[in-house]
Amino acid sequence: MKGYSPSNISSAKPHPISSRHVVHRTPPRPITTPNGDKTEQKPPKTLKNPTLVVFTITCPPAILGPKKRMCAGIIRNGEETKIHWIERGFAMKKLLIAVIFLVFVAGNSWATYTGSITGGDGLFGTDGWSTAVLDWEVSSDNDIWTYNYTFTVVDKAISHLLFEVSDTFTADNILAGTTEGYQLDAYDSSNGNPGMPGSIQGLKWDVSGMFLSESITIVTDRPPMWGDFYAKDGKDSGDWVFAYNTELGTDTFAPIGDGNAGGWALVPDTGSAPVPEPGTMLLLGAGLIGLAGVSRKKIRK
Repeated sequence: MKGYSPSNISSAKPHPISSRHVVHRTPPRPITTPNGDKTEQKPPKTLKNPTLVVFTITCPPAILGPKKRMCAGIIRNGEETKIHWIERGFAMKKLLIAVIFLVFVAGNSWATYTGSITGGDGLFGTDGWSTAVLDWEVSSDNDIWTYNYTFTVVDKAISHLLFEVSDTFTADNILAGTTEGYQLDAYDSSNGNPGMPGSIQGLKWDVSGMFLSESITIVTDRPPMWGDFYAKDGKDSGDWVFAYNTELGTDTFAPIGDGNAGGWALVPDTGSAPVPEPGTMLLLGAGLIGLAGVSRKKIRK
């Protein structure tokens, strides 16, 4: 705006306003008001009995774009004029709306995470399943979490799948939409899970044993943590066929997010722990407000 005087002023109508509204910026050059009076630039001050005039101006594209924008001028007896660029006000309103939306999203704890483990990247599988893949998508809506898993192999159909849950997880935490047929229990290599290097408190599904890809959904009030996974079939040439995440039985403090944190899957946790993503959006909103404040000060200078 510096060094620019608006022109092509039209369609002005005066409206009495209170002097407390006089917070507008004095333009850097004299301008001609709708009634033909010349105005001089003066230091900002409070006007007595001011009149608000709303008029349309055409600004260069480099400043406000090629379209006409609305400005408001404060005029007193043709002696002094202050201009407030409403276009800038519109931008601030849009920014505030965006920040409010971010806060709303954070308050509702909306988040979506995706990841996978596969042979050579977080998953160990016997010869028949060395290239197996577990994919997942975890999303939330108003504190309800949905875990969608798909386990895919290229040989030897899948007979059962296990997903770890917290030790405090109960049947009451399993909500409508969860794949039916689950069993909640503690599992290790002694109860039908050959090759499992540790133990899992988890949900188990016995599937058909006829397909190379199986999908499982868990709907719960429990947010995600990094945890363990195990799957198996029968035997291949006398050897059991199974797969599990490479860090089964160990813990990590890695933040919740996309990917696999080096060898885990996202599974239901103990309680309603805070999720990083909405917090990040709040910080972003605060940063945007700060930037807007700095920009506004520079414009006034």
